[in-house]
Amino acid sequence: MGIRTLIVDDNPVFCMELEHVLQADPFFTVTAVAHNGLEALQYMGQYAVDLMVLDGIMPRMDGLALLEELALQRIPLPKVAVVSALEDDALIRYYIQKGAHAFFIKPISLDVLAGRLKALCSHERADSVRMTALREDRALDAQVVALLHKIAVPPHVKGYRYLLDAISMVVQDAQLIKSVTTVLYPAIAQRHDSKKERVERSMRHAIELAWDRCRVEDMEELFGYTVDANKDKPTNSEFIAMLADHIRLQQSKNPA
Repeated sequence: MGIRTLIVDDNPVFCMELEHVLQADPFFTVTAVAHNGLEALQYMGQYAVDLMVLDGIMPRMDGLALLEELALQRIPLPKVAVVSALEDDALIRYYIQKGAHAFFIKPISLDVLAGRLKALCSHERADSVRMTALREDRALDAQVVALLHKIAVPPHVKGYRYLLDAISMVVQDAQLIKSVTTVLYPAIAQRHDSKKERVERSMRHAIELAWDRCRVEDMEELFGYTVDANKDKPTNSEFIAMLADHIRLQQSKNPA
């Protein structure tokens, strides 16, 4: 039997997809999925768990409350990997103090996450794994920000933040571009406490503003075709895919 893994997250799509990725690797055995801290607490009171993948924000009992309750009930902690949309150094330190071994920031490629979880369970230092994830996420965000700035996406509109997240996610996992409406929009909506329809509309608005404001030569450089007044603006999916491809190309030319 592989590493007995409990997934605790209130997003059923995330749970299903992570379970699929982990079950494909004999290193892991997903023994249960819980959608809030109370369900996880009940399960851990009865069954052995080697690894818990824990969301920070959940109804009824969140991630921190679960760790505190496990300590109160003296239930042994497995390896704990927190996967959360909340990025705050003080919060991360608090999770570590409460027993978490690693903290990963959503959005993150599930294949990348699986690799990090395997490293964590192979006795690599949790702080090293966590800080590697943070450095990579922030460096990628900086690349996306520079690109959005170059093509004049206004940073004050909501679609700017949504596009930043979407492009970063697709850079890390190119397969996401095939599931924009079913996976990408819902994931971004959850991160920002919004709705997927609002995410889609806000992105569309930001793209239209950028298309009207950006220098023609910059658009032509990025999108690879002549831009003129009669040319249709790219769809959200096209825009995200092309910018993600541009960043991947730059990364291949300038490996870290």
